[in-house]
Amino acid sequence: MASRRNPKPARPTRDEAEAAVRTLILWAGDDPDREGLRDTPGRVVRAYEEFFAGYLQDPREVLKKTFSEVGGYDEMIVMNDIRFESHCEHHMVPIIGKVHIGYLPDKRVIGISKLARLVEVYARRLQVQEKMTVQIADTLQDILPRIPRGHRPHRRRQPAQHLTGVRPRSDPALTPVAIPRA
Repeated sequence: MASRRNPKPARPTRDEAEAAVRTLILWAGDDPDREGLRDTPGRVVRAYEEFFAGYLQDPREVLKKTFSEVGGYDEMIVMNDIRFESHCEHHMVPIIGKVHIGYLPDKRVIGISKLARLVEVYARRLQVQEKMTVQIADTLQDILPRIPRGHRPHRRRQPAQHLTGVRPRSDPALTPVAIPRA
């Protein structure tokens, strides 16, 4: 994280990123100049632009439009099984999972499709699922009006599979978070 003492490092150029991919191909023991790999550095950089596009998006912008015409509805709003693909910040390997989001409205709601878009913004960054879970919860809490004390907390559950070989592939981790409204 950038701070005054440690400013965020400058983003490398496309040429520098492609050179880094060439170095990794060499490190892996292959020849980046052979026919099948010649265009791979450019393809990898283009793929990374898509994989990590969330760094260029403001998640609060996704939720900026809310609706007040809820007709007194005050039950939990839930969207289940929001599929996401992200990349582990420790190994840069895929994380594939589903997010379940629920919140209690208080005079305002967000469009249900915006919940999936919010997940997508955070998934398109290097992540650990615990951090992503809290980022989603914090963003929703920042955008939606406060719920009076005494209401049920809202929850997010995020089961995910992490492809490092550390965890059995059939054992997705579950990361719930409950945030009481003050």
